[in-house]
Amino acid sequence: MGKDYPSQQTPDVANSEFQAAQYMIERLFSRVSTATLVQVQKVTTSGQVAPVGQVDVVPLVNMIDGVSTNYKHGPVHNLAYFRYQGGNKAIILDPKVNDIGVAVFADRDISVVKKTKAQSQPGSFRRWDMADGLFFPCFLGAAPTSYIQFQDNGSIAISPDNGTTSILIEAGKITLTAATIVWASSNILAGGADASKPVGMLGSVDSNGDTLVSGLSTVMKAK
Repeated sequence: MGKDYPSQQTPDVANSEFQAAQYMIERLFSRVSTATLVQVQKVTTSGQVAPVGQVDVVPLVNMIDGVSTNYKHGPVHNLAYFRYQGGNKAIILDPKVNDIGVAVFADRDISVVKKTKAQSQPGSFRRWDMADGLFFPCFLGAAPTSYIQFQDNGSIAISPDNGTTSILIEAGKITLTAATIVWASSNILAGGADASKPVGMLGSVDSNGDTLVSGLSTVMKAK
């Protein structure tokens, strides 16, 4: 036999047909999944250049019965997640395990569309089900250490290590801060659209054939 759970029905439900009907409507609404906070348990992709992946999540708001006993949700599997992408151009920033985000739930079965990526019939008759969720990160996140920051003064800061290494883009100026800067190019040209001469640098050559430049302090200006 299945387990009995205390009902949320109150004694006044039987006072009138209206209250009885209201209770039934509220119970039906309680079966509708709309949106809730969830935590990531598994991710199918981890930063590689690939199509958008899926996540397994667990809803963070527990269920309760008529005497306020808590019941935890089980995991919800294979929710497609949001990526900022247009055509084949994208910012790749996949969710991580333990991230908290919002899952929204479609009003019909979207499983066939997820497989075909085309207009399709619903996969079943289910409605407002958690199985038809979509995941949007990231809410309630901690302070980042790797970031792109759009500052109030219009400048843009980029850092992979909480500012120790950074690129600061300001109007008419770019500042690089790093222990080592590697130029993977045979020439660096300066002078705008008519640049024709490489910028010469003095330094020593290491065993790999790379030129090492120490204490370089040069300002290059376009014509």
